[in-house]
Parts: sequence; C-alpha cells; structure tokens
Amino acid sequence: MDIALFSIQRRSDLVEIDIATHINQEERTIDILQQKTRNYSSPIYISISMGDSLWEAVLSAITSPTKCPKLIHCKPGRSDRRDIAAKSHAFAVLPDYLTKQFKKHRDASGAYNHLEPNERPSFHDIRALGILMYHKAGFPMEYIMALAGHAKQSTTEHYIEGHEKLKPIAVSAGLDLKNIQINEIDWHNTKLPTGLARLVEDEG
Repeated sequence: MDIALFSIQRRSDLVEIDIATHINQEERTIDILQQKTRNYSSPIYISISMGDSLWEAVLSAITSPTKCPKLIHCKPGRSDRRDIAAKSHAFAVLPDYLTKQFKKHRDASGAYNHLEPNERPSFHDIRALGILMYHKAGFPMEYIMALAGHAKQSTTEHYIEGHEKLKPIAVSAGLDLKNIQINEIDWHNTKLPTGLARLVEDEG
C-alpha cells in the first residue's frame, strides 16, 4: 500500500515491477514503462527517484523472506488455473489480487463499517490519496503530473530518430509524511486542480 501511495502508479504498473530489471538500488530509482501506454506512438517511460518514504517501502518488499523477482508478491493460497498461467512467477500477483486483498483487509479493519460497501475506498483510491497528499504537501502540479506519467508533450518525446533505445524521463517521488503536519491540513477541502483531478479519474 505504501508503494502505491508514495509512487502514485497504477496497479497494473506496480505488479510489473521487476526487482533486478527495473530497480537500481544504488541510485534508488525505479524504471516504469506504463502498461496503459505501451502501444502508443510515444509510450510513457519514467525513472522515479525515490524519496525516503518510498525507498523504505520498496526496500521492505525487496528484503521480504518470500523470494520473488517481482517487487509486489505474496505466497499464494488457492490459485485459479488462469491466474497461474497469467503470472510470470508463482509468487507474483495480478492487478485484481491487489484490489481484492485491499477490500478484504479494509473490511476486516472495520474502519469503514459506517459506509455502504460501494462507498468504501478502493485500491484505486490509494493513488487518488497519494495525488492529494502530494498536492497538500505543496508539491507543484508539474511535479505530480510528471510522476503520474502525464508530463507535457515536450518532455515526453522519448523517441530519438534512428535506432536509439527508448530512454526514461527522470521524475521524483519525494513525499515524506514525516515532514508534513497532517493535523494542520484542511481535509474538508479535497478539491484538486483540474489537471490533477483528471489523474484521479484515470483508472488502472
């Protein structure tokens, strides 16, 4: 959940993060070629420089006793044959698994028992909360847009004429809850600028 919150990446991209291929532990970066844009003429490819909070969450997953090449993983219970066939590793997870597990633990916590099931937060709302937190913490809209993979067209032209390799755009995920006065934030005002509001509506 912390990785989703601090990186504000879609669940479909989170489950594809390969520790050896996509994470540079020395540089503290994660490279993500966003699934939703893979067939676009200019796919979104970013290299996220991790702040302390995101790095701690990522390092915790990397050092998990459950060994798996994927950053997001778990020991499976019963698995559907179709799920097994769709996974690159036995301990890898699919996007729907994140959704179902979030729902399971959300309901088990009892924190939202006062709400009807269809009104309770979903896994997608973690991304929405992350975007709101970056905004409330004073990060510029351009910073948040770039991290979410929605930088201006002029900065997302990654293809170079010829046969050069697709190169990622450098972005940062510097949100740190230790540096935010949570109690001083006006949580009744959750309105976002139009550009950020569109990010929240973007499922994935």
